[in-house]
Amino acid sequence: KFDPLRNSDSRTVSGTLRFDPAALIKGSVSLGYRDFKPAAADLPGYKGSVVAANVSYVLLGMTRLAFDVGRDVQYSYDVNQPYYVQTGMGGSISQQLFGPLDVVVRGGRRRLEYRDRVGAVVPVAERVDHVETYGAGIGYHLGRDTRIGVNVDRSRRDSAVSARRYSGWTYGVAVTYASGS
Repeated sequence: KFDPLRNSDSRTVSGTLRFDPAALIKGSVSLGYRDFKPAAADLPGYKGSVVAANVSYVLLGMTRLAFDVGRDVQYSYDVNQPYYVQTGMGGSISQQLFGPLDVVVRGGRRRLEYRDRVGAVVPVAERVDHVETYGAGIGYHLGRDTRIGVNVDRSRRDSAVSARRYSGWTYGVAVTYASGS
């Protein structure tokens, strides 16, 4: 109602493969096709592939390898480039040290392909930005399903628009709960 620029008709056809939680490889992989049509006449749509994958494997009961891949439409805050197609991947390695203590290292890379409104004045037409992240953390497990972790991550965004570039550290504490089902 308050931002009609974000209105759209979107249809997705996809297939998903889910791995049994008790299997060696856990998670899911979804592949599909999206027909994204913005309601704004001056904004081109997107027709193409979409992917969502998040799989993990536990090696020797102590080392968890996780991998994610994604491709889909994401909304932008910029009214002249109101959405982008984000494609990327990431991964992590978690190692149980002893008892309830673990460490994790992670990294990822994303590509953001912006779509321009027709006739809009933009600093860089059809801009493509790249975001890289990497980090590490240490965690303590409170029972089987709850983990408290302290994390440090570094992010860097490269863009042809200097005001959109950044590089910096993020520090934080995370509490993760996974239901036993």
